[in-house]
Amino acid sequence: MVNRQETIRFITEVLNQNKNGIPAKSLAREIRDQFKNEVKKSDINPILYGEKSLFESRNYSPPVWFLKVSHPIGSNHGTAPPVKKLPVQKRTERQIPTLQIRHTPKEYHQRPMPQRVQTHLSTTLYTWQRAALEKWFANTGKGIIQAVTGSGKSLCGVHLANYFVQQNKRCLILVPSVTLLEQWKTIFELEMGIEVTSLLGGKYGQRFDANCPLTIGVVNSVSKKSEELHGFFEFIVADECHRYGAPSHKTALLESIPYRLGLTATLERSSDNGVEDTLLPFFGETIYNYNFKEARRDNVIATYSVQTIGVELEADELEEYHNYGKQMAEITKKLIRQFGYPSGNEFFSRLQSPKTRQEGILTSNYLSSMQGRKKIVSENQAKLDIISEFGEAINCATRTLIFCETVESSELIRDELVQKGVSVGNYHSRLTSREQENILDGLGSGRFKCVVAVRALDEGIDVPDIDFGIIISGSRQKRQMIQRMGRVLRKKNDNRNACFAIVYAEGTTEDPSLEARDEGNLSLIIDNADHVNDFSGNKITASSFAAVVSRSIFEKGY
Repeated sequence: MVNRQETIRFITEVLNQNKNGIPAKSLAREIRDQFKNEVKKSDINPILYGEKSLFESRNYSPPVWFLKVSHPIGSNHGTAPPVKKLPVQKRTERQIPTLQIRHTPKEYHQRPMPQRVQTHLSTTLYTWQRAALEKWFANTGKGIIQAVTGSGKSLCGVHLANYFVQQNKRCLILVPSVTLLEQWKTIFELEMGIEVTSLLGGKYGQRFDANCPLTIGVVNSVSKKSEELHGFFEFIVADECHRYGAPSHKTALLESIPYRLGLTATLERSSDNGVEDTLLPFFGETIYNYNFKEARRDNVIATYSVQTIGVELEADELEEYHNYGKQMAEITKKLIRQFGYPSGNEFFSRLQSPKTRQEGILTSNYLSSMQGRKKIVSENQAKLDIISEFGEAINCATRTLIFCETVESSELIRDELVQKGVSVGNYHSRLTSREQENILDGLGSGRFKCVVAVRALDEGIDVPDIDFGIIISGSRQKRQMIQRMGRVLRKKNDNRNACFAIVYAEGTTEDPSLEARDEGNLSLIIDNADHVNDFSGNKITASSFAAVVSRSIFEKGY
């Protein structure tokens, strides 16, 4: 076990190297990397949040890094200093009246607030984040912030939660998974110095603590407890809010909460009208939309290059692919004409709940054909041949994520790379939460150089710094592609560039040269890149393409 003096000495060295300050998460990560996770969070937090005597008694400078200001307000550097209360007091009094909750028990407001270690925040806001918060206040404390993954939208929720906690108002953080619950818990403990003891979901069960200013709850658990929670909270942050448009999640959106913030990378649902029917009536309009072009302009996300190559399916694979497509088209016509199925997003929602036996047969055949087509483009040998040559490129990168569409294809890819001597982990929904956590820990510690991910990593989960992304199967869903980009394009501490390698099946829905390009597919990555090389149609070998990708990574993205 590492003693406290060693920890303090190391922190001091890091602080001396970062005179303009360092985010709490970054400092904590430095500590864990240095001591190989031998230092517990309980050892780190007291040092980060105010035990100045520990430093002064050893003639070290106290940890005032979270008070550092890199650039003054109004500068062109895109950052602002840390804020204790957002916005300033005069403004908040005008824009937000005294909160009055009709359904709140009288004794509720009489309960004492717990002792907090520290309430000022360590991380500064980007200009866009400050603008988004101003919009939210101007919209009377309601609205949705839509911002690309990796741009820091969660910090908007943290600052608003801090604002309400400062006023002794209680906040609910709504998340779709236990993994995200853990992430928000860590953020609040690091940024605000608050020990979050009110947790709903997963291993925590229904651990509701009315005396804690912050409650973090998984949507399913909050739904079950909605009647009991009614009237307890003044503010809600709904992370990945597009997820809560489903009828089963509606009860988690507590109508008694007057002030509401929704966070999402893209406000769309492919299976129903939950946005129009549920989300917009609850949260109100999208008050701020921050896209990739703006994030690149503001230097909020990393610069990146893209290398693309199309592979030809074998004649029998292509024929089978088109046959599946014909079957899907025929079934679609029957369902619309004979059973009144709607077109667009509602069509896929109806597929999940057929009302008659004949409907059930048709929908089952449709989904089977769709899976058959997906299998062809995900597991063909031509893609595997290219992947098998990527060992050098993966070694050139700091960390690599490979995105695919099926568990079976992820296993094939893993086996190909393991044979080439690459340390690879598989991350998918069939793993337990503990197994998934171990995979991410392995990527962060260096035990894995690469992780092959199947959808389970598309949304919400924070992963260690990634600078190389490989897309083996494109997604027809715009939201998925935005999430995948965000995994790789988060700003790096050393400002290094990122690189994408895209391997797609020509003549399919993956092909960015076809009409599918307009459906938010691979074009999102290609059109926003700083540099693009397209090797499709050049008959380049797998090894030659891999060599180009390796050089791109080695040359920092270009």
